[in-house]
Amino acid sequence: MILELAVVAQLAARCAPSVAIETLAAVMRTESGFKPFALGVNGPGGGAIFPETREAAVALATDLIERQGRSVDLGLMQVNSGNLRALGLTVAEVLDPCTNLAAGARILRKGYATASRGEADPQQALRVAFSRYNTGHPERGFANGYVRRVQGAAEVVVPAIRLRGEAVGAPQRPAATSAPELPDDDPDAPPEWDVWARAAPASRPRLVAVPRETPAASGGAAGATPTEPPRTAE
Repeated sequence: MILELAVVAQLAARCAPSVAIETLAAVMRTESGFKPFALGVNGPGGGAIFPETREAAVALATDLIERQGRSVDLGLMQVNSGNLRALGLTVAEVLDPCTNLAAGARILRKGYATASRGEADPQQALRVAFSRYNTGHPERGFANGYVRRVQGAAEVVVPAIRLRGEAVGAPQRPAATSAPELPDDDPDAPPEWDVWARAAPASRPRLVAVPRETPAASGGAAGATPTEPPRTAE
């Protein structure tokens, strides 16, 4: 099951309004390919699994986490199972697409707030937030190529979202969601994507997507060892 981009945009606007639709869509495309019940099993013998239904995903993820003790990335935003307690969520809850988006947005916001304290450039701070989202570290997500992949995803989804008009105005309420955005404990919201850096409001900076052939902005440590994505709540 793969969600249509229009549905993704509606979900993002409703369930995680504190983060720009374009930003979330780029992360979702990188993490799960818009598959709402995607499971990423970390460690030896792991890999990606794509159950067709939420019920099947919950049953399989619960077995992997509780019986086998595996680390599993869950849902659209691939929220890691190690964060469920801190987020106050169960496996079943985090595999609700709306709740999953809210949880991922919360983790991304915390990463951005942390990065902003040490980085004056909001565009670079968002790149660092992506690195933290993937690895829990401000530099390893550059070294393993994750930040560049998110930026590449933005080049695909941002024009499509804006062409459909889903990024402007009030989107329709999606029928297949139920959970509101998780409570916010951090007021800082990441900036939006703007592939061409057009019409960026001065009060809300936008991240310019770096073309695929251009090296990502410096921030990755040379020789840093890539790690499996923890999606840390920090």
